[in-house]
Amino acid sequence: MLKKLLFLIIILIGKTELNAQFVYHKDYNFNKVGSLIPTILQASDYGFNTGRWLASCINMEKLFITIAPRAYVDLCRPQNIKNMLKENPNITKSMFHKPASEVSQEELQKIHSQKYIDELFTDPRIIANICEMGFLPTLSFPPFSYNMDFFRKAALRPILLATQGTLDAVDIALNNRNMGKFGWAINLGGGFHHAKVGGKEGEDYSKWGNCAVSDEGLATLKALSEYNINKVLIVDLDAHQGNGNAWILGNNEKVAIFDMYNKEATGNYPPDQNEAAQLIKYCYPLTRYTEDEAYLRLLKEKLENAVEQERPDLIIYNAGTDPLEDDPEGLLNISAQGIIERDEYVFNLAKKIGAAIVMAPSGGYQRCTAAVIAKSLHNLVNKKIIS
Repeated sequence: MLKKLLFLIIILIGKTELNAQFVYHKDYNFNKVGSLIPTILQASDYGFNTGRWLASCINMEKLFITIAPRAYVDLCRPQNIKNMLKENPNITKSMFHKPASEVSQEELQKIHSQKYIDELFTDPRIIANICEMGFLPTLSFPPFSYNMDFFRKAALRPILLATQGTLDAVDIALNNRNMGKFGWAINLGGGFHHAKVGGKEGEDYSKWGNCAVSDEGLATLKALSEYNINKVLIVDLDAHQGNGNAWILGNNEKVAIFDMYNKEATGNYPPDQNEAAQLIKYCYPLTRYTEDEAYLRLLKEKLENAVEQERPDLIIYNAGTDPLEDDPEGLLNISAQGIIERDEYVFNLAKKIGAAIVMAPSGGYQRCTAAVIAKSLHNLVNKKIIS
């Protein structure tokens, strides 16, 4: 009797897990307790918006954004997306999966150097520089302390949890695919496509763009090692090139990278994009202020060709929303409807060829970003592309 009961519990847990396809943890969100950061960000945002408004009065708004970029950082974007998803009657509580823990250091060793891992967990300057807050460790004074304990809780824990979330999403998507379903999972955090191996002497971590751990790299290796699949296609539609993914995975014959990005994004970031481009099989650099028609036409033509050539078993989709018009970092001109159509196309293409798909939201630096992501996911659910 006890064996039957345990067997039934295992079956029920398995069903619940497979039904949970939105991946989220409350600690994905930045921890603001005991921090000056929200105040600093709000003051900076107010100054930028004021300057932008003044520039628009003299028809110089685009020039202002280009020379004085200020990215709005939504410290609670994952939570905001989840709250908006819960408004959809077709999305139930059982569809949300919570990562049980942070990604382990043993897992991180599959990509990152031990030297880098040790520094990441002990030196607050490393994570501070990665998160573009390198000045904070020098501002420690009562009642504010920007030591490793602060950064561990405020910034590193969200990144490590979101990385485990991307790994869990691979399990969910590929398990469902193995059961003959359309395998999909959407992590409401993650998409850290600038992270590299790390640990080089004098490495400039301020150029890592808020990406401390290669979640998509680890997810790709997990899919290839633990599931019987032949090919992973990384589809990167963030406004910035996924240079980290290129350096980590570009030479893996079981991985192909498709990357459409603005080579003229703010600061022409990332700085090593020309070198990294040599490792990207399907590389399509754009120019500033590309609009919907040209963007979607290029995507539909080139991605379909890449899919036909690679026939991937799994698509890892880096779905950045910084291509949105008015984003001061992406400097593209894609409408919210263009983002929704983009995501719909990628998911439909995965479904058409029988590939599983794992999505991470990656970049996006405006107040409207969470709402646009949520609207796009609502669209996928309402059209029964995902269900």
